[in-house]
Amino acid sequence: MRVSSALVVLAVLWLNPFVNSEILSEPDFKYDPIRKTLLIWMEKDMAEDADRLSFTSNFERGEVELVAGEPYKKYKNYEPKKASLRKGNGEFCVDLDVYDPKVEGDHKRIFWSMRRDAIYHSWDNEIWEKRSDWGNCSFQ
Repeated sequence: MRVSSALVVLAVLWLNPFVNSEILSEPDFKYDPIRKTLLIWMEKDMAEDADRLSFTSNFERGEVELVAGEPYKKYKNYEPKKASLRKGNGEFCVDLDVYDPKVEGDHKRIFWSMRRDAIYHSWDNEIWEKRSDWGNCSFQ
């Protein structure tokens, strides 16, 4: 009886147009619609065996490794966000304005795709714009 009740509730929630479907698909998020926080989504869109990819930033403590198939997804405030990405053993780097309010305008979701050839940006996770090439690191 409990299982069928739970299925009915899920079906009602799933079919209800007033329920945000992302809430159902992303249960680990703690989105607060009152504070209207910013979503930062960064993803390693490379093969699993591709070079290591990590970043340091002004919005996370320490180094964060990006793993293929496991996007970094965090809700943050609307302060400017910067990151330094390193690919491989530090031979390729790029400094990135992950969130710049002057550039992003009223967008509340910022998506980044780290690919072999370059870094891409999107506001909807569908239409992508190339933002930066991988550069050689000036430090080693």
